[in-house]
This record gives sequence, structure tokens and C-alpha cells, in this order.
Amino acid sequence: MRGAAASGGDGADNWATRAKTWGYAPAVLESLGLEGAERRLFAGACGGGCPLRVDGGPRPGETVVDLGCGFGHDLVLASRMTRGGRIVGVDVTAAMLDAAARTVAAFSLPNVELRRAPLDDPSLGSGVADVVVSNGVFNLTRDKRAAFAAAFRLLKPGGRLLLADVCKTGAPAS
Repeated sequence: MRGAAASGGDGADNWATRAKTWGYAPAVLESLGLEGAERRLFAGACGGGCPLRVDGGPRPGETVVDLGCGFGHDLVLASRMTRGGRIVGVDVTAAMLDAAARTVAAFSLPNVELRRAPLDDPSLGSGVADVVVSNGVFNLTRDKRAAFAAAFRLLKPGGRLLLADVCKTGAPAS
């Protein structure tokens, strides 16, 4: 790993550069039509980058499930990108859902619903989402395989998982 980081190949410096190109940079926010208060919301955005920028992001009318919605940054973006599609934010903690609820209310997002559930069992059924997004949350869950299985179960046929995270699912190297 140390060698990869030093060479600029797949190391931390290269990851940081990539994250900036599809993250919450001012130009990206402007390209999504966010201005004023909406852009200020993203001043403290965290995670691995903006997963909604991967693969062109969600399209108008699509259903998006945000696993680990946190403060609701990506709920705002998904709502704007889908232009009225269904957006579901899922988080395991009441504090994060309270924060997301304040964000949703502040930006008057009637197409966003919030649910409290663990990442590995969001209790939404199968085949309900065109897009599942997650930003820096899979690395926090103990059973990553179960979380990935749940994310893929949520997807409709042809759906997309847009993930900005760093996680290891295999056994630790010896």
C-alpha cells in the first residue's frame, strides 16, 4: 500500500485527486444548479466524494435510495437531479435522521422520505430503486457483505449502485 501511495498509482494522493473531480467542488454544485443556501449546505460535506456524479447520476423520474443519508446532502442533490423522482433516505441513527429532516424541510423537498433502519436491512423491499447511493457509510458497517447484498436487493433490474467509499470485504492480509 505504501508503494502505491508513493507512486501515485492507486494510493491516497490519487484517491484524493479523483474525489475532488467528482466531489462537492463549487463547479460541480453549480453544474447541478445549486446556489446560495443550497451551496452553503455543502460547505461541510463529508464522505468519499459525491456518489451522485458517478455514471451520470440519477435521471429525471428515477427512484433513489440513499443508504446512510446523514445530514441529507445527497438527498438535496438527488431531488434536484431526478426532478421529482422518489427519494428515500435511510440512516441507522435518530440524530442523523433528525438532521436530514431539517435539511429536507429547509429545502422544501416533498419527494423525499426518511426511514430509520440499518444498512444491511433497510426494509424497503426488493427491486424498488433505480439508483442506490451511499457516501462513506459502508466502511462503518460491520457486515459489509450483508450491506452490499441489501443494496443490490433494492435495485430494479438494470439499476445502479453509486458508491463513494473505501472498504475491504475480505479477510485481513497477514
